Amino acid sequence: MNEFRRRVKAKRWTYEAFALHFGRAAEETAELKRDHRIASVSVSHRSFTRWMAGDMKGLPGAETCLVLEHLLGLPAEELFRNNTQPAVIAPAAEPAAQVADPAGARFVDPALVPHWTGMLQILATTHNAFGPSQLHQSAVHEMSVIGRFRELAGGRLAAGLLAVEARWAEFASWTAENTMDGPDAGYWLDRALQLAQEAGDTQLESYIKMRQAQRAVERHEVDSALSLAGQAWRSAGDNPRDRALCAVRQAQAHALAGDGRGSRSAIAEATKLVDLADMTEGLDDPSTIGRHCVAAYVQAHEASCQMLLGEYALAVSTLQPMLGTWPTGFRQDELLAQVWLAVSYLKTGRLAEAGALGSEVLTANATVSSSRVHRGLRQLGLLAGQADQQQPELRTFRSSLALIPRM
Repeated sequence: MNEFRRRVKAKRWTYEAFALHFGRAAEETAELKRDHRIASVSVSHRSFTRWMAGDMKGLPGAETCLVLEHLLGLPAEELFRNNTQPAVIAPAAEPAAQVADPAGARFVDPALVPHWTGMLQILATTHNAFGPSQLHQSAVHEMSVIGRFRELAGGRLAAGLLAVEARWAEFASWTAENTMDGPDAGYWLDRALQLAQEAGDTQLESYIKMRQAQRAVERHEVDSALSLAGQAWRSAGDNPRDRALCAVRQAQAHALAGDGRGSRSAIAEATKLVDLADMTEGLDDPSTIGRHCVAAYVQAHEASCQMLLGEYALAVSTLQPMLGTWPTGFRQDELLAQVWLAVSYLKTGRLAEAGALGSEVLTANATVSSSRVHRGLRQLGLLAGQADQQQPELRTFRSSLALIPRM
């Protein structure tokens, strides 16, 4: 029996009673989240029956999960987690490291913490190189497994698994972001923050604030971007590469607010921190979360700040030397930077180069399938439509883009 069924049975709700309470909770959640779409979320009788029976292949949609959590007071993963517990026996040679559940019938191997940490690093590398396809559902599934083991464990091991689960939730948010599922991305990022706070993982808390600032920048929410970027920077620890990411977000937030001086100062700080990280740790420091924050990443985001400030000629001079020079394993970031260069070409009247580079990125993204790159290409397409519609390279790019389904 899952926790959802337990709580519904305890309240003696029929489907009709549940639907009534769920509808009220949806309206309240919509107000709290300031998202009117949530108010229209509902649950069919068929879904309710399946949930009560535990007949589920995954969690309900992100907005439904938000309402259920408001209504029943538990994270969705816990509401729908099956009570069938996995049996994991620690190696016989290390009996002292075993942790038993209260019934004494199960053991959890402490080696699972570095195991899942290592697996996450492998998936993150795969995501950076090849895109988010198939990775999001894998991450969500793996979190449910980690959660079951965490319930079996105790003491330090449970705390360690909680921190691991938080990092997987942040990764699930990032993969959702790159598959064009904004509500799901927000849900998992909020969940990651909650888990990180419970685990006392201040480094991850700061990283999540940085991610929230990034989302605010992309939505052009100036006040939120400035506030979140500031919180991330103030709470950042000593890891130079993670601090550099927070400085990059500050630079973008300042640029969004029209503060060129503040933006340039923050980029200078990020550059200094990445240089320090390269000298002292390379990319191999296991404590680093934001391994993708390399010199090329900072330089590309310097150009994104220049674009936000309307300095497109400067952005071209920043981005153009980077063509073909990105480190391996950062294909998505490289393609996004190329989209920015194409937009800057267009804004400075270099239409043929804008169209040619746009077509090149469109072809490359067919393999990577990054929705962030795709959104950038859509923006380029809109700008191209406002420019010279007879320019051959732009026309070819727009025709090719029109054949690609929206992501």
